[in-house]
Amino acid sequence: MIWVRRLLWLFAAGIGLLLAFITAAGVYFSATAPSPKTLEQADAIIVLSAGLDRDGALDIFSSARVEKAVTLYQAGVAPRLLMSGGLNKRTGKVLSIEMLAHAKAQGLPGSAFFIEGRSLSTFENTRFSLEIAHAAGWNRLVLVTDGFHLMRAWALFEYWRRADDAKIIALVPADGLSAAGPFRSVLVLLREALAYPFNIAKLLGHQLQRGSGLGGDRLIR
Repeated sequence: MIWVRRLLWLFAAGIGLLLAFITAAGVYFSATAPSPKTLEQADAIIVLSAGLDRDGALDIFSSARVEKAVTLYQAGVAPRLLMSGGLNKRTGKVLSIEMLAHAKAQGLPGSAFFIEGRSLSTFENTRFSLEIAHAAGWNRLVLVTDGFHLMRAWALFEYWRRADDAKIIALVPADGLSAAGPFRSVLVLLREALAYPFNIAKLLGHQLQRGSGLGGDRLIR
């Protein structure tokens, strides 16, 4: 039917535009990445997880994010790191704990780490990390994730952030894509593009639930 073809064309065009936007944003963040020496002092560095490889080890994106955060810590940007990532059901491992182990292997002291181990998505990474920051009284945060992921992560932080919550004072890109092959890079960027409409739907669901008087967002995952 004509209307079905038109809808499919519009969807494909929308995803294409999102892919272009995400690619451009990744290039921009990489090109304008701040040097650790130029960053203002922060209270904590928040590191968002990506995933695990088939063998259960951190994938190239999670590893790159942790390594970038370690570099910032060693440069004195912040005295602590918050690793954010929950259970990987396929392996039974908790991503934030695997990220912590990867950072410790590079010589960082155990006192430098906090973990957020409940989140199963960027939607939850941002919310639960902010809850920890708020409870700890951290006012200035540096956000580390891949360049193509930074815009969505930052937007979700802003959505969850209350007026008295900590501010993201710097967005620092990792570069997991440089170690990924062309095919994997395309798949990752396509997944990121598809995440935008899903996250918008989740945010609308959250707003509707709050508006209905239910208050929380227990059903929004």
